[in-house]
Amino acid sequence: MGLKFLIIAEKPTAGAKIAQHLSNYLNCDYEERQFEYKEKITISYYAVGDIFVVPLEGHVIDTKLKKGADYPKFQWDIGLKKKRGEKVENLRREARFKLLKQLSKDAMVIGATDNDEEGEVMLYYTARALGLKPENLPRMRFVELTYEEITRAYERALNGEKLDMGMAMAGHYRHLSDLFVGMNISALLSKSAVNHGSNQQIQFHLGRVKIPLLRKLMQRRTEIMKEPEIREDKEAKKESESQPKYVVKVYVDFYGLHFVDEIEAKPDEIPEIFGSEWKAKVVEIKEEKEDVEPIREVYNTNGILEEVKKHGINPIKAQNEILEYLYQNEYISYPRTPSTKLPRHIDFKRRIEEMSRQINWVDPNDFLEKIPDELLVEETEKHAGIYPIKVPPSTLPPDYLITWELIARKFFTAIAKPAKRKRTTVTIKVYRDGLEFGEVETEFWEYSYLGWMKYDNEFHSSEFTPEVKVGEEVKVKLSIDTRELYGGYTGNLSIRKEIGEIRRMDVGELLKWMERVKLGTEATRVEHISELRRHGYIEGEDKVAITTIGQKVAEICERHIPIDLKDTKEMYEHMNILKHHPELIVEITEMVKERVKKIYENVDVDEMGRELNSLGDCPNCGKPCKLVYFNGRYFIGCSGYPDC
Repeated sequence: MGLKFLIIAEKPTAGAKIAQHLSNYLNCDYEERQFEYKEKITISYYAVGDIFVVPLEGHVIDTKLKKGADYPKFQWDIGLKKKRGEKVENLRREARFKLLKQLSKDAMVIGATDNDEEGEVMLYYTARALGLKPENLPRMRFVELTYEEITRAYERALNGEKLDMGMAMAGHYRHLSDLFVGMNISALLSKSAVNHGSNQQIQFHLGRVKIPLLRKLMQRRTEIMKEPEIREDKEAKKESESQPKYVVKVYVDFYGLHFVDEIEAKPDEIPEIFGSEWKAKVVEIKEEKEDVEPIREVYNTNGILEEVKKHGINPIKAQNEILEYLYQNEYISYPRTPSTKLPRHIDFKRRIEEMSRQINWVDPNDFLEKIPDELLVEETEKHAGIYPIKVPPSTLPPDYLITWELIARKFFTAIAKPAKRKRTTVTIKVYRDGLEFGEVETEFWEYSYLGWMKYDNEFHSSEFTPEVKVGEEVKVKLSIDTRELYGGYTGNLSIRKEIGEIRRMDVGELLKWMERVKLGTEATRVEHISELRRHGYIEGEDKVAITTIGQKVAEICERHIPIDLKDTKEMYEHMNILKHHPELIVEITEMVKERVKKIYENVDVDEMGRELNSLGDCPNCGKPCKLVYFNGRYFIGCSGYPDC
């Protein structure tokens, strides 16, 4: 019997694709099999000759705190991932690991999860649980689920491609940070709440990401409580009399109005200004031809989520459903990525020719023969941006087709030839009573070739260049503006007035902020928002607002638990260090432990508990209200229950 192989994929669809492509590549039969466990659970996996492909469906093995010691706890181990309230899912993970143990005997194990830190650490934990050395684990690394990418990744794994221990340790460090902060801080909040009347089952589900996220939403809500304010600029002056000032604005009328300058005037000076002899003429014409380059980048995760929101598509649906479907069915590349660049090894010219045969607005001649280096990733096996692979059928739902076209247009724009245009700059001088008053330049563009502009989904007008000569006279127009006073002030005033209502934040904007401050990952940001909603901290779908309980918890975290964006920034700095020096994992993890210990040393548990349960009195019986946790959500309940 020949050598057997066990390929560990991440998701069922990816596992099926890998098996199908290897079946064609190796000319072997492809078979879907079922593994039954405890007569309750059935797990699907795939067989291709002597190759077995098993999808993990997320983390089967994860870090967990050891039982026993008092909080704060830092003794950890890896084991089957178990979550309270997920009895069936816990059993499925147990069954899946049993299958992995069984198939890994006498087999060469190959990792084939998604190409990111999470995929790497997933394999790291699984390899350790199977008794393997993670650093020696063969690794299939791909950015598409296409035949070419899967077979290429398979051959590279057989020829020495290994698990990236730098990526694995960066992911491992993030898991340990989330474990130490999340479990210990939630335990601290729970203890303080229970001591002051909350039920024993209360859990807060807050940690390194959700606390700053909740505080961000809290800050937006507290802004409306500020008093309206008026800010004056440096030039604003207090006037003793409330008389408005007048400004005469001077324009030239040359294929549209073009502002030249303004004259501040008193009322009795207006007739003199309008009675002056105003003339204007063309004094110079410059012509030059130029190439207009596009922004040479494709979408990353947050870029496409922000764009689909503009087209009425919910970003959460886009990430969890639409992008995942398009990826799994080979219409786009891997969609959970921070990169905006393209992989070096893909034959994009052939791809474009194939797509142009199905899309009548795509012309293969519009694209560069060679993709610029600035658009290519440094290492072809690392992260790449999102790009189209093939054209989806028109029978897909409209939001799926819109999402694909947005990705395609961004890709086509990035690799298209520059636009070519002639720019004509016309300089016009203005004279008042024979004296030079001012001048203005106006530009006209005439495109001889649109290039990338055909694809970027924006309107571009190819303006005509007017027939004009030096010395040609131009009309001058004047207008009067009044600068009204506000409370005796003149000048430019910034008047800030807030409306007293709960302010909601657009989910797309929230995701954009999370990306900017590096809070969470491309794969987890949407889930963090969903979990805050599920536990009752926030409400809303496309636009979210903090709830009363969320506001209370956020304010308490701000006062007592110093977990903020500085911690996130520090974590990413540490992750970057670990990518190059994985051997420093123990030393760097100690810093997280010390941070949590310091919080425990400084917090007043009694005071925090009183604040958590300071929720006013029950309107029915007058007894104090308390924070109640039931079925995964938080409620304000009466301490007199069940009598009340």
